[in-house]
Amino acid sequence: TAPVFVSPGYEKADTLVILCQGSGAVRPGMWARALCINHSLKDGTIFTYLEEIQRRGWGVIVCNPNQSSVIPPPPQVQADMSI
Repeated sequence: TAPVFVSPGYEKADTLVILCQGSGAVRPGMWARALCINHSLKDGTIFTYLEEIQRRGWGVIVCNPNQSSVIPPPPQVQADMSI
């Protein structure tokens, strides 16, 4: 499973934008940690994109693949039919 963040009314929007950050230490809403640290939050985050998406009335989904986890299914129990 992986948590996602959605805008209000995203399911009814005519246009839906899906944003997904890179891998590693970045968190939802960040393009890259180095950009945030070495340049600015404007360059390193999705904030300016979110503002434009909101201005246009589009829906948005922000994915969070770096915090995903796998929940394995329960083991299958097999009966021993040999006697």
